This record gives sequence, structure tokens and C-alpha cells, in this order.
Amino acid sequence: MGDIRFTPQFQHVDWVDGKDRVRAKDPNGFNARFSTIESDLVQFSTVVAKVDAKLDQIENRPPRRELWLPPQQLAGPGNATHGWQVTATGALVNTPSICTGVMDLLLPDGVRLLTFRAIGQTTNNVTVAIKLSRAPIGLGAFPQAMATVTGSGAQYDVTVDVDPAQALTTTASVRYFIDARCENNFVAAVTISAFQIVYSTS
Repeated sequence: MGDIRFTPQFQHVDWVDGKDRVRAKDPNGFNARFSTIESDLVQFSTVVAKVDAKLDQIENRPPRRELWLPPQQLAGPGNATHGWQVTATGALVNTPSICTGVMDLLLPDGVRLLTFRAIGQTTNNVTVAIKLSRAPIGLGAFPQAMATVTGSGAQYDVTVDVDPAQALTTTASVRYFIDARCENNFVAAVTISAFQIVYSTS
């Protein structure tokens, strides 16, 4: 609401007994003073209406939720060649020359995904592509990328928007997962510290 302002124009100047004459039309007369007060009240009522409209917007905005996801499941069972190892702090670090993994997600049904965020670090100019994806449940279903984070540099903390066309979760017919893969990774270390998904409940 930083664009809402109220600047009063009326500034009272005291009348002095025995000096000022009470008149209607003078610059310091009743008409000028009351006109200025009236203008201030009109401006104030306009500001109050704007504030009320902003408060209505805030009240009607769907609640936003943050879902933080530990990345350890990328190194879970069933993928012996994933190349990820869990560190003492709960992050993941890759083994040289291998960097791939898929992590299934259990998301609430009927919510709208807003943003996807990944935090970590890389070395030797290696990049890691981390995708939030979905796929229809069933054999032969092809995954669809909903959001892609490209991590590179000593530290990365990247947030991207989720594709609005695919943002509404339908867990009865679609499964959701995170896929992480490195490029040109032979002697470099890649770390993934955390994932975050922000969603609204309506």
C-alpha cells in the first residue's frame, strides 16, 4: 500500500483578539478555511476507500504455503547408480562423473503450485539442472517439466515460477517428482541443500 498517501492542506493560523476581523471572503476567512477543510475530508475519504480496497484484496488472497523438501530421497533405494551421497548436514553431494536422481513427491491435491526453488553449490563451472515435473499415472506416460532450476556457481539459490497451465495438482491421475542431473561432471562437486515449493490453497 505504498502508493496510498494523504497530505492535508489545511493549516490553522490562530486569530488574534483585537486584531483579526472575522470575515467570510478573506484568505483567512471562514469560507477559505472551511473549503480547505472540506477538500481535506474529501481527500481523506478517498484514501480510506483505497485502504479498504487493499485490505479486501489481502483478505481475499488465497493463503500461500511453503513446502520445504530435504533432498536425501534423490539418493534413496532403487537407483544404485544415482551417484549422490548424504552429507553430515543432510545435503547431497555427488560422486565424480555421476550426478542423476529422481525424487517422488507427495503433494496436496487441488492446490496451485506457484514457485519452485533449489539451493546448493557447484564447482568447476558445472551446472545442475533440477526439474519439477509431472507425469500421468500409467505405463508409457511421458514426463512434463513444470519448472526448471539451473544451478551453477559457488553458491546458487534459484527460484522459478511454475508453469501456470500445469500448476493445479491432480494427484488422483498425476504423479509429481523432482529430477536432478548434472552436465560435464567428471571432477567437479555438486551439492543440493534443499528444495522449496510455494503453493496456494485455492
